[in-house]
Amino acid sequence: MAGVQELSPCSHKTKMEENASLIYGLASCPATSFHEEMVAEFILAYLKDFGLEADRDSFGNIITKYQKGEARDTMALVAHMDHPGLEIIEANGNAPRSNLLGGVRPEYFQKDVSVRIFSGDKVVPGVIKRCTPAQADGLSVLDLETQGQVKVGDFGVWDIDDFQERDGFFHLRAADDLAGCGAALGTLRELSRAGATASVYAVFTRAEEVGLIGATLVAKEGLLPKDTIIVSLESSRELPGAQIGEGPVIRVGDARSTFHPEAERFLLAARDKLIAEDPSIKIQRQLMSGGTCEATAFSVFGYRSTGIAFPLGNYHNMSEGNELKAEYISSKDFDTGISLLVKAAQEAAAPGENTLMQRFITLSDRYRSRMML
Repeated sequence: MAGVQELSPCSHKTKMEENASLIYGLASCPATSFHEEMVAEFILAYLKDFGLEADRDSFGNIITKYQKGEARDTMALVAHMDHPGLEIIEANGNAPRSNLLGGVRPEYFQKDVSVRIFSGDKVVPGVIKRCTPAQADGLSVLDLETQGQVKVGDFGVWDIDDFQERDGFFHLRAADDLAGCGAALGTLRELSRAGATASVYAVFTRAEEVGLIGATLVAKEGLLPKDTIIVSLESSRELPGAQIGEGPVIRVGDARSTFHPEAERFLLAARDKLIAEDPSIKIQRQLMSGGTCEATAFSVFGYRSTGIAFPLGNYHNMSEGNELKAEYISSKDFDTGISLLVKAAQEAAAPGENTLMQRFITLSDRYRSRMML
Protein backbone atom coordinates (compact mmCIF):
# COMPACT_ATOMS: atom_id res chain seq x y z
CA MET A 1 0.00 0.00 0.00
CA ALA A 2 1.18 3.53 -0.69
CA GLY A 3 2.72 5.26 2.33
CA VAL A 4 -0.01 7.13 4.12
CA GLN A 5 2.50 9.28 5.99
CA GLU A 6 3.79 10.73 2.76
CA LEU A 7 0.26 11.59 1.69
CA SER A 8 -0.98 13.03 4.98
CA PRO A 9 -2.43 16.54 4.69
CA CYS A 10 0.11 19.31 5.10
CA SER A 11 -0.45 23.02 5.19
CA HIS A 12 2.02 23.99 2.49
CA LYS A 13 0.08 22.14 -0.22
CA THR A 14 -2.68 23.78 -2.21
CA LYS A 15 -6.07 22.06 -2.28
CA MET A 16 -5.41 20.91 -5.84
CA GLU A 17 -2.09 19.38 -4.79
CA GLU A 18 -3.76 17.71 -1.82
CA ASN A 19 -6.45 16.30 -4.11
CA ALA A 20 -3.84 14.93 -6.51
CA SER A 21 -1.93 13.34 -3.62
CA LEU A 22 -5.14 11.82 -2.33
CA ILE A 23 -5.97 10.30 -5.72
CA TYR A 24 -2.41 9.02 -6.08
CA GLY A 25 -2.60 7.32 -2.69
CA LEU A 26 -5.90 5.62 -3.50
CA ALA A 27 -4.76 4.63 -6.97
CA SER A 28 -1.72 2.86 -5.52
CA CYS A 29 -4.03 0.36 -3.78
CA PRO A 30 -5.05 -2.52 -6.07
CA ALA A 31 -8.56 -3.90 -5.62
CA THR A 32 -11.38 -5.73 -7.29
CA SER A 33 -14.74 -7.00 -6.01
CA PHE A 34 -14.41 -8.87 -2.69
CA HIS A 35 -10.73 -7.84 -2.48
CA GLU A 36 -10.87 -4.19 -1.37
CA GLU A 37 -8.72 -4.44 1.76
CA MET A 38 -5.80 -2.26 0.61
CA VAL A 39 -8.13 0.55 -0.43
CA ALA A 40 -9.98 0.17 2.89
CA GLU A 41 -6.72 0.44 4.87
CA PHE A 42 -5.81 3.65 3.06
CA ILE A 43 -9.25 5.15 3.68
CA LEU A 44 -9.18 4.28 7.38
CA ALA A 45 -5.72 5.83 7.78
CA TYR A 46 -6.75 8.98 5.91
CA LEU A 47 -9.85 9.42 8.07
CA LYS A 48 -7.75 9.01 11.19
CA ASP A 49 -5.63 12.01 10.13
CA PHE A 50 -8.74 14.16 10.60
CA GLY A 51 -9.81 12.55 13.83
CA LEU A 52 -12.76 10.77 12.19
CA GLU A 53 -13.57 7.32 13.49
CA ALA A 54 -14.95 4.70 11.15
CA ASP A 55 -16.73 1.37 11.56
CA ARG A 56 -16.64 -1.70 9.36
CA ASP A 57 -20.10 -3.18 9.09
CA SER A 58 -20.69 -6.94 9.02
CA PHE A 59 -20.01 -6.95 5.27
CA GLY A 60 -16.75 -4.96 5.33
CA ASN A 61 -18.20 -1.66 4.11
CA ILE A 62 -16.72 1.41 5.82
CA ILE A 63 -19.09 3.91 7.45
CA THR A 64 -17.92 7.15 9.04
CA LYS A 65 -19.65 10.38 10.02
CA TYR A 66 -18.68 14.02 10.28
CA GLN A 67 -20.94 15.87 12.71
CA LYS A 68 -20.62 19.50 13.75
CA GLY A 69 -23.46 21.55 15.23
CA GLU A 70 -27.16 21.05 14.60
CA ALA A 71 -27.95 20.16 10.99
CA ARG A 72 -31.37 20.25 9.35
CA ASP A 73 -30.63 17.30 7.04
CA THR A 74 -27.97 14.61 6.98
CA MET A 75 -26.24 13.54 3.78
CA ALA A 76 -24.38 10.32 3.01
CA LEU A 77 -21.65 10.30 0.37
CA VAL A 78 -21.49 6.79 -1.11
CA ALA A 79 -18.63 5.45 -3.25
CA HIS A 80 -17.33 1.95 -3.98
CA MET A 81 -13.82 0.64 -3.42
CA ASP A 82 -13.68 -2.03 -6.15
CA HIS A 83 -12.98 -2.03 -9.89
CA PRO A 84 -13.16 -4.74 -12.58
CA GLY A 85 -10.50 -7.39 -12.16
CA LEU A 86 -10.17 -11.14 -11.69
CA GLU A 87 -10.26 -13.82 -8.99
CA ILE A 88 -8.47 -17.17 -9.28
CA ILE A 89 -10.87 -20.15 -9.25
CA GLU A 90 -8.45 -22.93 -10.33
CA ALA A 91 -4.70 -22.91 -9.58
CA ASN A 92 -3.48 -25.38 -12.29
CA GLY A 93 0.24 -24.68 -11.87
CA ASN A 94 1.27 -21.90 -14.24
CA ALA A 95 -2.04 -22.06 -16.15
CA PRO A 96 -4.67 -20.89 -13.66
CA ARG A 97 -8.25 -19.93 -14.42
CA SER A 98 -10.14 -17.00 -12.98
CA ASN A 99 -13.51 -15.34 -12.93
CA LEU A 100 -13.82 -11.90 -14.47
CA LEU A 101 -15.29 -9.60 -11.83
CA GLY A 102 -16.94 -6.59 -13.45
CA GLY A 103 -18.17 -5.46 -16.83
CA VAL A 104 -15.44 -5.73 -19.47
CA ARG A 105 -16.57 -6.98 -22.86
CA PRO A 106 -15.12 -10.30 -24.17
CA GLU A 107 -13.59 -8.67 -27.26
CA TYR A 108 -11.07 -6.94 -25.00
CA PHE A 109 -9.48 -10.34 -24.33
CA GLN A 110 -9.06 -11.44 -27.94
CA LYS A 111 -5.35 -10.71 -27.59
CA ASP A 112 -3.07 -11.18 -24.60
CA VAL A 113 -3.74 -8.90 -21.63
CA SER A 114 -1.06 -8.49 -18.96
CA VAL A 115 -2.16 -8.66 -15.34
CA ARG A 116 -0.74 -8.47 -11.81
CA ILE A 117 -1.95 -11.18 -9.44
CA PHE A 118 -1.73 -10.59 -5.70
CA SER A 119 -0.94 -13.80 -3.85
CA GLY A 120 -0.20 -13.17 -0.19
CA ASP A 121 2.81 -10.86 -0.10
CA LYS A 122 3.79 -11.72 -3.69
CA VAL A 123 2.88 -10.02 -6.95
CA VAL A 124 2.82 -12.59 -9.75
CA PRO A 125 2.90 -11.36 -13.36
CA GLY A 126 0.52 -13.07 -15.73
CA VAL A 127 -1.17 -12.91 -19.12
CA ILE A 128 -4.82 -13.53 -19.96
CA LYS A 129 -4.81 -15.88 -22.97
CA ARG A 130 -8.51 -16.58 -23.43
CA CYS A 131 -11.95 -15.40 -22.28
CA THR A 132 -15.00 -17.65 -22.12
CA PRO A 133 -18.06 -15.37 -22.03
CA ALA A 134 -20.46 -15.55 -19.12
CA GLN A 135 -22.77 -18.54 -18.77
CA ALA A 136 -25.54 -19.17 -16.25
CA ASP A 137 -23.67 -17.71 -13.25
CA GLY A 138 -23.11 -14.43 -15.08
CA LEU A 139 -19.30 -14.50 -14.73
CA SER A 140 -16.90 -14.83 -17.65
CA VAL A 141 -13.90 -17.16 -17.20
CA LEU A 142 -10.33 -16.13 -18.03
CA ASP A 143 -7.54 -18.60 -18.82
CA LEU A 144 -4.09 -17.33 -17.81
CA GLU A 145 -0.39 -18.05 -18.01
CA THR A 146 1.57 -16.89 -14.97
CA GLN A 147 5.24 -16.51 -14.07
CA GLY A 148 4.74 -18.15 -10.68
CA GLN A 149 2.31 -20.12 -8.57
CA VAL A 150 -0.98 -18.60 -7.46
CA LYS A 151 -3.76 -19.86 -5.20
CA VAL A 152 -7.51 -20.14 -5.44
CA GLY A 153 -8.94 -16.90 -4.05
CA ASP A 154 -6.03 -14.68 -5.16
CA PHE A 155 -7.04 -11.61 -7.12
CA GLY A 156 -5.60 -9.68 -10.03
CA VAL A 157 -5.76 -6.31 -11.77
CA TRP A 158 -4.76 -5.15 -15.23
CA ASP A 159 -1.06 -4.33 -15.60
CA ILE A 160 -1.73 -0.63 -16.19
CA ASP A 161 0.03 2.27 -14.46
CA ASP A 162 -1.80 3.04 -11.22
CA PHE A 163 -1.69 6.81 -11.68
CA GLN A 164 -0.38 9.55 -13.93
CA GLU A 165 -1.24 13.23 -13.89
CA ARG A 166 -0.64 15.09 -17.13
CA ASP A 167 -2.20 17.91 -19.15
CA GLY A 168 -4.98 18.51 -16.62
CA PHE A 169 -6.12 14.89 -16.40
CA PHE A 170 -5.84 12.09 -13.87
CA HIS A 171 -5.08 8.81 -15.66
CA LEU A 172 -5.88 5.89 -13.37
CA ARG A 173 -6.09 2.15 -13.60
CA ALA A 174 -9.28 2.50 -11.54
CA ALA A 175 -10.86 5.96 -11.65
CA ASP A 176 -14.17 4.10 -11.25
CA ASP A 177 -14.56 4.43 -8.35
CA LEU A 178 -11.41 5.56 -6.60
CA ALA A 179 -12.24 9.08 -7.75
CA GLY A 180 -15.57 8.77 -5.95
CA CYS A 181 -13.80 7.56 -2.81
CA GLY A 182 -11.38 10.47 -3.14
CA ALA A 183 -14.21 12.98 -3.52
CA ALA A 184 -15.84 11.71 -0.32
CA LEU A 185 -12.55 11.88 1.59
CA GLY A 186 -11.71 15.31 0.20
CA THR A 187 -15.13 16.61 1.25
CA LEU A 188 -14.71 15.32 4.80
CA ARG A 189 -11.22 16.83 4.89
CA GLU A 190 -12.48 20.28 3.92
CA LEU A 191 -15.48 20.19 6.27
CA SER A 192 -13.28 19.06 9.14
CA ARG A 193 -10.61 21.66 8.45
CA ALA A 194 -13.19 24.46 8.34
CA GLY A 195 -15.14 23.17 11.33
CA ALA A 196 -18.24 23.61 9.17
CA THR A 197 -21.70 22.96 10.52
CA ALA A 198 -22.81 19.80 8.75
CA SER A 199 -23.96 16.23 9.25
CA VAL A 200 -22.34 13.95 6.66
CA TYR A 201 -21.84 10.22 6.49
CA ALA A 202 -19.34 8.72 4.09
CA VAL A 203 -19.94 5.12 3.06
CA PHE A 204 -17.27 3.17 1.17
CA THR A 205 -18.81 0.03 -0.27
CA ARG A 206 -17.62 -3.33 -1.53
CA ALA A 207 -18.45 -5.45 -4.60
CA GLU A 208 -20.26 -2.78 -6.59
CA GLU A 209 -18.97 -4.07 -9.91
CA VAL A 210 -20.73 -7.43 -9.55
CA GLY A 211 -24.16 -5.99 -8.76
CA LEU A 212 -24.10 -3.13 -6.22
CA ILE A 213 -23.73 -5.71 -3.45
CA GLY A 214 -22.24 -3.61 -0.65
CA ALA A 215 -24.61 -0.68 -1.17
CA THR A 216 -27.63 -2.99 -1.35
CA LEU A 217 -26.69 -4.62 1.96
CA VAL A 218 -26.23 -1.24 3.67
CA ALA A 219 -29.62 -0.09 2.37
CA LYS A 220 -31.45 -3.37 3.02
CA GLU A 221 -30.13 -3.63 6.57
CA GLY A 222 -31.02 0.01 7.29
CA LEU A 223 -27.50 0.87 8.43
CA LEU A 224 -28.18 4.54 7.69
CA PRO A 225 -31.22 6.38 9.06
CA LYS A 226 -34.06 6.36 6.53
CA ASP A 227 -34.20 10.16 6.35
CA THR A 228 -30.57 10.35 5.21
CA ILE A 229 -30.04 11.96 1.80
CA ILE A 230 -27.92 9.63 -0.34
CA VAL A 231 -25.40 11.12 -2.78
CA SER A 232 -23.81 8.47 -4.98
CA LEU A 233 -20.32 9.43 -6.18
CA GLU A 234 -19.15 7.82 -9.40
CA SER A 235 -16.89 8.16 -12.37
CA SER A 236 -19.30 7.50 -15.20
CA ARG A 237 -18.92 7.08 -18.94
CA GLU A 238 -18.72 10.37 -20.87
CA LEU A 239 -21.95 11.13 -22.72
CA PRO A 240 -23.31 14.04 -24.79
CA GLY A 241 -24.10 16.74 -22.24
CA ALA A 242 -21.78 15.16 -19.69
CA GLN A 243 -18.35 15.84 -21.10
CA ILE A 244 -14.89 15.56 -19.60
CA GLY A 245 -13.55 18.95 -18.56
CA GLU A 246 -16.95 20.66 -18.46
CA GLY A 247 -17.41 20.08 -14.75
CA PRO A 248 -18.78 17.39 -12.45
CA VAL A 249 -22.27 16.20 -13.34
CA ILE A 250 -25.27 16.50 -11.05
CA ARG A 251 -26.77 13.15 -11.91
CA VAL A 252 -30.50 13.22 -12.61
CA GLY A 253 -30.63 9.44 -12.85
CA ASP A 254 -28.97 6.36 -14.28
CA ALA A 255 -29.80 3.52 -16.68
CA ARG A 256 -32.50 2.13 -14.38
CA SER A 257 -34.06 4.98 -12.42
CA THR A 258 -34.47 8.71 -12.02
CA PHE A 259 -33.44 10.16 -8.68
CA HIS A 260 -35.24 12.13 -5.99
CA PRO A 261 -35.77 15.89 -6.50
CA GLU A 262 -35.72 16.57 -2.75
CA ALA A 263 -32.20 15.14 -2.60
CA GLU A 264 -31.04 16.88 -5.74
CA ARG A 265 -32.16 20.34 -4.63
CA PHE A 266 -29.22 20.67 -2.23
CA LEU A 267 -26.81 20.00 -5.09
CA LEU A 268 -28.61 22.55 -7.26
CA ALA A 269 -28.55 25.16 -4.50
CA ALA A 270 -24.84 24.51 -3.99
CA ARG A 271 -24.22 24.81 -7.73
CA ASP A 272 -26.01 28.15 -7.91
CA LYS A 273 -24.05 29.58 -4.98
CA LEU A 274 -20.70 28.39 -6.34
CA ILE A 275 -21.38 29.93 -9.75
CA ALA A 276 -22.56 33.17 -8.12
CA GLU A 277 -19.22 33.31 -6.30
CA ASP A 278 -17.22 32.40 -9.42
CA PRO A 279 -19.01 32.49 -12.81
CA SER A 280 -16.14 30.59 -14.44
CA ILE A 281 -16.98 27.39 -12.50
CA LYS A 282 -18.42 24.63 -14.67
CA ILE A 283 -21.03 22.19 -13.34
CA GLN A 284 -23.18 19.99 -15.56
CA ARG A 285 -26.54 18.28 -15.02
CA GLN A 286 -27.54 15.19 -16.97
CA LEU A 287 -29.21 11.80 -16.98
CA MET A 288 -26.22 9.42 -16.93
CA SER A 289 -27.70 6.42 -18.70
CA GLY A 290 -24.46 4.52 -19.24
CA GLY A 291 -24.89 2.31 -16.19
CA THR A 292 -26.61 1.76 -12.86
CA CYS A 293 -25.14 3.39 -9.76
CA GLU A 294 -25.52 2.94 -6.03
CA ALA A 295 -28.16 5.69 -5.75
CA THR A 296 -30.62 3.26 -7.33
CA ALA A 297 -29.79 0.54 -4.80
CA PHE A 298 -30.68 2.95 -1.99
CA SER A 299 -33.74 4.28 -3.83
CA VAL A 300 -35.42 0.89 -4.04
CA PHE A 301 -35.20 0.62 -0.24
CA GLY A 302 -36.92 3.98 0.28
CA TYR A 303 -34.01 6.42 0.58
CA ARG A 304 -34.01 9.84 -1.10
CA SER A 305 -31.10 9.54 -3.51
CA THR A 306 -29.17 11.66 -5.95
CA GLY A 307 -25.69 11.58 -7.39
CA ILE A 308 -22.60 13.29 -8.74
CA ALA A 309 -20.58 11.82 -11.57
CA PHE A 310 -17.15 12.65 -12.96
CA PRO A 311 -17.27 12.20 -16.75
CA LEU A 312 -14.93 9.33 -17.57
CA GLY A 313 -12.83 8.29 -20.55
CA ASN A 314 -12.03 4.62 -21.27
CA TYR A 315 -14.86 3.40 -19.04
CA HIS A 316 -13.82 0.13 -17.35
CA ASN A 317 -10.49 0.58 -19.16
CA MET A 318 -12.11 -0.16 -22.53
CA SER A 319 -10.39 2.06 -25.08
CA GLU A 320 -10.51 2.21 -28.86
CA GLY A 321 -9.01 -0.74 -30.69
CA ASN A 322 -10.21 -3.23 -28.05
CA GLU A 323 -7.28 -2.42 -25.77
CA LEU A 324 -7.41 -2.02 -22.00
CA LYS A 325 -5.92 1.34 -21.01
CA ALA A 326 -6.06 3.75 -18.07
CA GLU A 327 -9.35 5.46 -17.31
CA TYR A 328 -9.15 9.24 -17.12
CA ILE A 329 -11.02 12.19 -15.64
CA SER A 330 -10.38 15.93 -15.57
CA SER A 331 -8.50 17.05 -12.47
CA LYS A 332 -10.50 20.30 -12.57
CA ASP A 333 -13.78 18.36 -12.61
CA PHE A 334 -12.57 16.49 -9.53
CA ASP A 335 -11.58 19.65 -7.66
CA THR A 336 -14.90 21.31 -8.49
CA GLY A 337 -16.78 18.18 -7.41
CA ILE A 338 -15.31 18.42 -3.92
CA SER A 339 -16.22 22.11 -3.72
CA LEU A 340 -19.77 21.26 -4.80
CA LEU A 341 -20.12 18.54 -2.18
CA VAL A 342 -18.78 20.76 0.61
CA LYS A 343 -21.27 23.48 -0.30
CA ALA A 344 -24.12 20.95 -0.62
CA ALA A 345 -23.39 19.55 2.84
CA GLN A 346 -23.61 23.07 4.25
CA GLU A 347 -26.85 23.69 2.33
CA ALA A 348 -28.36 20.51 3.77
CA ALA A 349 -27.34 21.56 7.28
CA ALA A 350 -28.61 25.14 7.12
CA PRO A 351 -32.06 25.99 8.52
CA GLY A 352 -34.42 27.42 5.98
CA GLU A 353 -37.20 26.73 3.53
CA ASN A 354 -37.24 24.90 0.26
CA THR A 355 -36.57 27.88 -2.00
CA LEU A 356 -38.00 26.18 -5.10
CA MET A 357 -41.20 25.31 -3.27
CA GLN A 358 -41.39 28.84 -1.90
CA ARG A 359 -41.04 30.28 -5.40
CA PHE A 360 -44.03 28.24 -6.61
CA ILE A 361 -46.05 29.16 -3.53
CA THR A 362 -45.31 32.88 -3.98
CA LEU A 363 -46.35 32.85 -7.64
CA SER A 364 -49.48 30.77 -7.05
CA ASP A 365 -50.56 33.07 -4.20
CA ARG A 366 -50.02 36.09 -6.41
CA TYR A 367 -52.37 34.79 -9.12
CA ARG A 368 -54.72 32.70 -6.97
CA SER A 369 -57.63 35.11 -7.12
CA ARG A 370 -57.28 35.51 -10.88
CA MET A 371 -57.47 31.76 -11.34
CA MET A 372 -60.70 31.35 -9.35
CA LEU A 373 -63.74 30.38 -11.43
